[in-house]
Amino acid sequence: MEPSVIFYSVQVKAGAWARVFLNDLPLHEQDAPGVDSHSSSINELLVHGENTLTVEVLTAPPERGPGAVSVHFYTVIDWTTKPMTIAPVHGFSFPENAVEAMAPDRKVPYLHTSTFVLDRGGFVPAWIGADIVDFDCGGTPELRAAVLELHLCVEQLDIDRFLELSELRLSEYERAHPGIPPARADTRRDALRELFSYKPKIPPLEMDSLHFEPRAGGRVAYVRRAGGGYVLNAPTERDPRRRLKANLLFIRRQGTWNIWG
Repeated sequence: MEPSVIFYSVQVKAGAWARVFLNDLPLHEQDAPGVDSHSSSINELLVHGENTLTVEVLTAPPERGPGAVSVHFYTVIDWTTKPMTIAPVHGFSFPENAVEAMAPDRKVPYLHTSTFVLDRGGFVPAWIGADIVDFDCGGTPELRAAVLELHLCVEQLDIDRFLELSELRLSEYERAHPGIPPARADTRRDALRELFSYKPKIPPLEMDSLHFEPRAGGRVAYVRRAGGGYVLNAPTERDPRRRLKANLLFIRRQGTWNIWG
């Protein structure tokens, strides 16, 4: 039996600031306090058995109203109802699920960790079997070269090489979402080709501004900008409303770094 598609939603209210990780992999981050929200499917991050949710509440409103930061995992039972019918899987809401945080003088940051168990059948995400690599916030020469090559593809509008470098990311997302048309690798390739046809214009890469983090026990390299913002951030020349933006997740297999997320 194919595993269910599991979604997440994160809601952050005014005055709050949070980071969310699933199995030590980044799920949600903000550069500063403020209203924010995001939702997506997360099958490629999940493992069979025990999964771990980590929520770092960095700031919170003084009044400590309910749902300053909330995270919910769920499956969709019926898309046609209004609102759609869902089945909860796991969740956390700050401060109501953190009794000690209700007091007005409770200081943040606040760290929440909880686990939940899932049956993922035979699905094993690629990052589980990746090489375990120890590196500091400057990365490794090979990892930095991998980031540079991806950046150059955008700079040179080389969509063929960009797709070649992204093949693991595209194929793994499809494998994690079997039977879901928008998750098909060819559908996502077509979307990237269309985006590149609008000519994204990316600024020069300042390697020293990047921060490299080993996540999931060193199996995943998370690349972000130390001062906030995206590693790849390129509005398109033909329509500035369209933009390629992403932080990067790499895994190393057989000695080679591959873009995974």
